[in-house]
Amino acid sequence: MTRNRAAACGFLAGLSILAFEARAQECTIENRDVSDALKRIPDVLAVQVSNRRDPDSEEPVLREVVDFADGTTLVLEQQNCLMHNLRVTLLSPGQTPDEAGLRRIGAALAVAPVWAMYFARYDPVAIATALGQAPEFSSLQPSGGQFSTPLGDRLTAQDESSEAILSFMSTDAYAAQYRSMLSLYIGVGGQ
Repeated sequence: MTRNRAAACGFLAGLSILAFEARAQECTIENRDVSDALKRIPDVLAVQVSNRRDPDSEEPVLREVVDFADGTTLVLEQQNCLMHNLRVTLLSPGQTPDEAGLRRIGAALAVAPVWAMYFARYDPVAIATALGQAPEFSSLQPSGGQFSTPLGDRLTAQDESSEAILSFMSTDAYAAQYRSMLSLYIGVGGQ
C-alpha cells in the first residue's frame, strides 16, 4: 500500500509539473529586461531586477525597480503572456509628482518594448508630463486623495485593442517614505 501511495503521489506531482509547464509555455509574448536602458536615465542610483510568477495566473512578471538620488523610486513591471501588460509606477516623497518624476515615467515608457511596438507615434515624455495636468488632480484635497481614470481618449495602440489607466494616490503623512504614487497601466491585445 505504501509503495502504491508513493507512486500515486509521484504521478500526481509529475502531472502538476506538466500542467504548470504547459500553462507557462502558452505565453506568446516575452518580458524583456530593459535594466541597461533604465540605468541611463539621469540621477539613477540603482536598478534592481526580479522575475516571478503571478500567483493567480502563473504568468511571468518582470519587475525593474529604479532608485533615484532625490528619493524617488520608479517601478516598471511587465506581465506579458498572451497580451502585453505594462505598469509604470512613480513613488514620490512629495505629495504630487514633480516634472522630473513625470519625465522619468516618460523615459521608462520609451524603453518599454510594448511602447516601441504600439505607441511609437507618441512622444513618451510629452505623454508622461501631460499626466501631471490631469483634471482629476485639481479635485484632490490638501490632505491627500486618490483617483483612477481611463486614458483611452489620449493614448491608444496602433492597430490593436488597448486600454490605458492612470491611477494616483497621495497622503499628507510626513512619516511615510513616499507621499504619492502615480501609476500608468497599459494593456494591449487580448479579447
